[in-house]
Amino acid sequence: MSVLDIMTTYGDLIAEVTSCVLVSPDSVARFLPARSGLFDIVVCDEASQVRVAEAVGAMGRATSVVVVGDSKQMPPTSLAEATIDDRR
Repeated sequence: MSVLDIMTTYGDLIAEVTSCVLVSPDSVARFLPARSGLFDIVVCDEASQVRVAEAVGAMGRATSVVVVGDSKQMPPTSLAEATIDDRR
């Protein structure tokens, strides 16, 4: 079974035995079913490091959301992202 299949089938049971899940927004989108109320609360810490488009999926799966950040944090960067150079 894929992780998505496991979470779709056994997600409620897993949520009962794990009080906290620490995942990236990308992992939420890849491995968790897209349904509201999956989480009681989603906390976006270091929020200035996460693009809104990346966080919306996790936020939509939660009953409530806490966004934490401050004006002294660095904005998101694409420094570590893979890029494709189409110039030839």
